[in-house]
Amino acid sequence: MIIFLYGEDQFRIYSKLAELKNKFIKEIDPTGSNLLVLDGEKAKLEEINEAIAPAALFFKKRMVVIENIFANKTQDIHAGLAARLEKIDAGSESNILVFRDAAVDEKKTSSSKAELFKLLKKQKYSHCYKSLNTAETVKWARDKIAAAGMRIKHDALDQLVSITGNDLWRLSNELDKLFSFKMSAAPARDGEIKIIGLEDIGSAVNGKIETGIFALTDALGNNDRRLAAALLDSQLNSGASDNYLLAMIIRQFKILLQIKVALSQGMSSRKITGYLKLHPYVVQKCLMQVKKYDESLLRGIIGKLLDAEYKMKSGMAETRLELSLLIAEI
Repeated sequence: MIIFLYGEDQFRIYSKLAELKNKFIKEIDPTGSNLLVLDGEKAKLEEINEAIAPAALFFKKRMVVIENIFANKTQDIHAGLAARLEKIDAGSESNILVFRDAAVDEKKTSSSKAELFKLLKKQKYSHCYKSLNTAETVKWARDKIAAAGMRIKHDALDQLVSITGNDLWRLSNELDKLFSFKMSAAPARDGEIKIIGLEDIGSAVNGKIETGIFALTDALGNNDRRLAAALLDSQLNSGASDNYLLAMIIRQFKILLQIKVALSQGMSSRKITGYLKLHPYVVQKCLMQVKKYDESLLRGIIGKLLDAEYKMKSGMAETRLELSLLIAEI
């Protein structure tokens, strides 16, 4: 059996992968000794072929998870693996092969990668997990809340999704915090359904970072470096990690650039919301901000931000100092 999980939404991919692993351990291999995970980006073809070979007689089947195979830069590995998988007869080979990868752009991949991708994509258990749009994200959140035995008011859910966007990693984390917050405040009585309201979002969800980033980009757009520096210090002192803050600033300016380009192409705010899969609240805020920038300025700012990110992650610069210098340069 070959299973292919790929796409932009890595949260749902990891959730599905965890479900498959747990089922394999529960039903087939309680010890987990026959569950093998390979780093496809670094693995050699010989290593993969050995792992996916049929189990010997009297031995339990294996589950082999191969992650990020399309990131592997070894010459001919994709063609070699495709040729090997073509020979697999699902009826005679007992191993479960799971390929987990990011979104794959067939038009921008080599012919050997494209061949392997097409082979995996046509498998019976192949699924592409695309990023959810706003409506889908709202439904996903409602389902998770219902599974926890709770409900949420419409305005509270709208506010929550406006903070997290379609980032399911963060949305899931914030929901878990809300569940704990509601239960710790007062344990549910028999038959009682806890209802999450707008006041709970304000108490348990930290939207201050996002609000502060809107204010920070406003200050930068107005060329008010003094205010921008003060807002940066405020964010850092309020508990935002340096790396997370920089990531959010980069994300914000990338959104502004995307919206600027979309406007130049004549898109309406409603079409931009659907095209970029953003919450309407975020789009409306950005539409006001983007008037303060031209496209070349936004591209220049993003270039400086990415350069600063590289320096910080490679240890070439101290994070807080680099952020302060960045504010002074923008």
